[in-house]
Amino acid sequence: MTDRPAPAPSPADVLRLVEECVAALNELLPAAERLAFSPTAPLYDGSGAMDSLSLVNFIVIAEGKIKERFGVDAVLYREHTLENPAHPFRNVQAFAEHVRGAVAAAAPPA
Repeated sequence: MTDRPAPAPSPADVLRLVEECVAALNELLPAAERLAFSPTAPLYDGSGAMDSLSLVNFIVIAEGKIKERFGVDAVLYREHTLENPAHPFRNVQAFAEHVRGAVAAAAPPA
């Protein structure tokens, strides 16, 4: 029996994972600071939806869930990630696309 990499997650699979990440982060936040969930919901975009500590917690939660669900060690943050105004943490949809790319990059070659 050969080990084959799992197929790339679908956009719907990734969006569900991101929804779980938002829900897990919301469990740690006071009611007034909880995040909404929709594809356009802001995350870390300067609107105050998420502060820097919440961003760190969110990344840790997401990387853990990615490992559990997809079996890869995805890296979601690098030193200059937030320098681009179109960074992947600005809203839910951008983050979901970033997660798909990170999972693909972390997957072993076929």
